[in-house]
Amino acid sequence: MTSKRGAKNLLSFNEGRQGKNVELISSAILECRERKISFDSITMFEGYIHKVTGIYRSNLRRNPTYAKMLQDYLDECSTGISLTLSEARSFYTDNNAPPAILKGWLLELRLENSNLKERLKKEQVIREKKKLKPVDALDFKKDDAAESDYYNHFVDTAIALAAVLTRHQDILKLDLKTRSIIDESARPSDRLVVGPTRLKNFTSWLEKNQDFLIKFISPDV
Repeated sequence: MTSKRGAKNLLSFNEGRQGKNVELISSAILECRERKISFDSITMFEGYIHKVTGIYRSNLRRNPTYAKMLQDYLDECSTGISLTLSEARSFYTDNNAPPAILKGWLLELRLENSNLKERLKKEQVIREKKKLKPVDALDFKKDDAAESDYYNHFVDTAIALAAVLTRHQDILKLDLKTRSIIDESARPSDRLVVGPTRLKNFTSWLEKNQDFLIKFISPDV
């Protein structure tokens, strides 16, 4: 009689424990479903359930009720979203993670390493540009040389204009007061050839070069 009662109590205890475990597993699966998490293998899923519920993997594997619950969910979400690499770090380490997870972590590290190399290249370019600053001073000297050439070209043009005006003073008159070139052979409304806006640099240059300026000064002045 006692033996039967003990067996009955053990059965009742086991059923009660299984009921609690079923509730824990169901709750964990519900959370996975809400978060749309799927797993690549039953091994990964068992590791997750063990972490969340505390139920040993051996029990999850041997108990047909538990095993069926896990397999049913795997079948249900076979096309769902896999466990992310970041989430996998909560359940696995480098020592016990499945090959797929280890491969993903390795790819992450390679990507991070590639990004660091790219940042290093950019920093090196910035440093090289800073080193080239003295060369910029040479570029300024080149710019100064270009400005000097521009001024020489202006002088050549000014001398040529002075020569033309000197040769044709009977027709073209340089009016220093108004800083204009006048065509005295034209009718009054058409006599202005070049006004002071265009001619001010030329007349200023003449004032600094008396040898050319004297040719345009009237003897009566």
